[in-house]
Amino acid sequence: MKILVTSLLVIMLSASAPAPAQEASTAPAAASASVPDDLQPLLRSIQETVDAVIASKEGERLFIEFKALRIPEYQTWFPATFGPDNGAKLASIYSETSEKTESRVIEYFVLHAPRGGQITATLASGGSVPQKTEVLQQFDDAIRRALQQPALFYHVHALPEMPTTRLRVGGNVVAAKVVSRVTPVYPTEARMQHISGTVRMHAIIAKDGSIKNLEVISGHPTLVDAALEAVRQWRYQPTMLEGQPVEIDTTIDVIFALN
Repeated sequence: MKILVTSLLVIMLSASAPAPAQEASTAPAAASASVPDDLQPLLRSIQETVDAVIASKEGERLFIEFKALRIPEYQTWFPATFGPDNGAKLASIYSETSEKTESRVIEYFVLHAPRGGQITATLASGGSVPQKTEVLQQFDDAIRRALQQPALFYHVHALPEMPTTRLRVGGNVVAAKVVSRVTPVYPTEARMQHISGTVRMHAIIAKDGSIKNLEVISGHPTLVDAALEAVRQWRYQPTMLEGQPVEIDTTIDVIFALN
């Protein structure tokens, strides 16, 4: 099973790949093709680093590899490539998410990757062969319409045999799988001030159904601590994928209502 490592690498590889002249944005998009020669050294370097990281269980070397792939002067590269408006938005997103995305990928490799996986890349946008599916074609067309100057974009795939370890699941679906729920204690101060409302949290549910990580997204400050204290004690039915337990990435809402 091929796993898309990160959309961040799609952008980073586009910055290092050559950009031949293209036709107008109505030209057909690129399909998965053999990896071009100019990308082979880069992929081999990532491959060697991944193997070393897996063997040593240390992610520092992989972090250095990813850091070297960051887009230099991205504040000017994005506007120059995608235009002032779209470029400014993409540069902002890139600035906010690049390090976090790198950390997730490194953690994924170090903790879960079996030895011997293979790094590959497929052309996502910028070629002359139509994409294989309608969704990928729409993705490619959107990139082409946004481009102010030609560029190649690649999807980087890694470790074909690596299983999925975390699923994104809607909060309403996960709510039905609670097997042990601790009711939050309504804070006295909030009750006296007639404060009510919903505390929304981002949660990672571990493979055994326990709460692994919990972060507040929104909610009144007076209600937050009570919600966190209660939800940290909740337990869920483990989620299985192809016979193996997986972590769940979801949201949890705790509603405080004055009767």
